[in-house]
Amino acid sequence: LMVFAGNFHVVSAPQMAALPPALPHGVAGREAFAVEAPSLVSPGEILTARLRLAAAGRMQGFSVLLAWDPGVVRPEGSTSAGWIESQMGAVLFPRPGTVDAALLGRRRPGIEGENVREGDAAIRIERIFARDADNRPLDPDALERESRAADPSRTLLLPPTPNPAPGAATLSFALARAGTARLSIYAVDGRCVRTLASGVRAAGLHHIEWSGDDNARRPLPPGIYWVRLEAAGLRFTRRMALLR
Repeated sequence: LMVFAGNFHVVSAPQMAALPPALPHGVAGREAFAVEAPSLVSPGEILTARLRLAAAGRMQGFSVLLAWDPGVVRPEGSTSAGWIESQMGAVLFPRPGTVDAALLGRRRPGIEGENVREGDAAIRIERIFARDADNRPLDPDALERESRAADPSRTLLLPPTPNPAPGAATLSFALARAGTARLSIYAVDGRCVRTLASGVRAAGLHHIEWSGDDNARRPLPPGIYWVRLEAAGLRFTRRMALLR
């Protein structure tokens, strides 16, 4: 795509090739990429991850590879918002989660996915390749990447992962609004054996690692335990098995 874009109009109209040279490295600002996606998804729901670009003027084309949790979401299709095409450019989607784009001549796509299960889709930018008008790769320091997760629409305790847990697990919960949250582990006899979080938390998704120990940091015996979240006047529980 870059070879075609860089030579577009050169044969049919040679005068168009005589453009000002590309800006030297360090003159222009950073080419900023950001992916926007929901932070909490539900099974069967169709979500849209939007890739946004704030260009500094040095980049001729780019290729962006997105990443996600395949156990939570799978890509369904890609569409372009037409912003690059309106500037005489081309946008291609060679494979799910990949966006290739270039301006033709020397001078906000979106990706849809279907949710497989409830959880954090973890949509993010995995890699960026960008080139200038002379088809030279841009320095990585000239590229900026960001993942913007929207606040969850509801408060929820997500399933522990993995479950059963071989001695350690990740416990995740979503808060629709900032407020006090308490995350605890209970034994089957009703005793609170571990308090993992207690206090004010910001809205968003929170992930806490539990190593299978009690409040005295002693390893708990294998068995069934209950994870409890108390937040916003609500109470949520999840069953989990601890292995040793």
